[in-house]
Amino acid sequence: MYMKNQQLPLVIATRNSDLALWQARMVQQLIAEHPVFSQFQPILLPMVSTGDKKLETSLAKVGGKGLFTYELEQAMEQRQAQIAVHSLKDVPVTPDQKYTYSYLGRVYYEDVAVFPTGSKWTRLEDLPQDSVVGTASVRRRALLANKYPHLKVKLLRGNVNTRLAKLDDPAQGYDAIILARAGLERLGLLANYNYQILDQFDWVSAPGQGIVAIQWDKAQLPSILAPLLNDPVNYVLSYLERTVSAKLGGSCSLPLGVYAYFINSEGKAISSSQLSKAFQEQQAQILPQLLARVQPTTKQNNLDSEQLKLIVKTYLELISSDPTLKKALAAFDIQQVRINFYAGDLQAQEFTLNRAYTITFNHEHLVNYHSPQVTALLNHIIQDIVEEAKFAGFEKLLPIVERQLADKQ
Repeated sequence: MYMKNQQLPLVIATRNSDLALWQARMVQQLIAEHPVFSQFQPILLPMVSTGDKKLETSLAKVGGKGLFTYELEQAMEQRQAQIAVHSLKDVPVTPDQKYTYSYLGRVYYEDVAVFPTGSKWTRLEDLPQDSVVGTASVRRRALLANKYPHLKVKLLRGNVNTRLAKLDDPAQGYDAIILARAGLERLGLLANYNYQILDQFDWVSAPGQGIVAIQWDKAQLPSILAPLLNDPVNYVLSYLERTVSAKLGGSCSLPLGVYAYFINSEGKAISSSQLSKAFQEQQAQILPQLLARVQPTTKQNNLDSEQLKLIVKTYLELISSDPTLKKALAAFDIQQVRINFYAGDLQAQEFTLNRAYTITFNHEHLVNYHSPQVTALLNHIIQDIVEEAKFAGFEKLLPIVERQLADKQ
């Protein structure tokens, strides 16, 4: 282990909202407790993003999801930070190739409808005709039009606390708002509200929703270690979700939901969080083996890049060959990955595509998640989904949505 005065700073850029800081502190603790990162001292750098400032207009009109990442990326480019932490759903699906990412475990992936404090309502379907639901997401608007056509939609932006404050302000006129469950659970904010978890089979989440992403600047040596913080389960699932979206031109202007999950031989969904937990428990046993083979060191207070690469190579080899890990994962009876897909216009009148796809996938694939063979397997189903969407007329969706957005002005 390294003494404090020998540690190198690892600065973590983050938005300064309560949720962003919660997530950044989680990453800070993860790095501080990880034995391979013992030569680093993780330090938070809170920042205000452009997306946090422009709250009166939809993201589609003010620059998209990149507004939440721009300032953090600038901090990395200027060497003020080495990494940044984001909610993955806020990261553009075609990110700058200057960066690489680690994906952490996902517990909650759903959207929830939240009702004002003291409201008697608990379900969107029971709200009276023309009740007002708040959201800024075109995906959620499209789903509301498709599933709950009796409701009206009103723009709602801001961080989680800001949105809940607007929900509870009668002057704002919201009868419910739609939010990601993950952020509310992390901050413990659901206890005082009636809320409805929106069924994933009818209401498909945004690609990567519920996953915390660590963004690494490839120009800085610590980025070599990014794979050590990857959760393999959500690496696979987010790759499917985000690559489908990217190949279809996914953006804040496109109402598109993609959600992937593992299923067993009985056709039942397997908890990705339980799979992630199995990986984490076994990783605790693998890391001592890793450090017994190669120790992270510094040369004249600088990182040894070749040694970092060797650490990662050895770690991935141990993950793919560890018999105890394979046995633990085999107990989950993984047989397939299923991908739920939804796309539709904002009025649910001109284009709707709601499908589910499956691909054979087992625990051996999962422990070799980083291999070209597994990537090729995932790319095969991605290609099928994209081709079917295009055959169904997907390319006409964006012009329809742009016209519908313009008509609302």
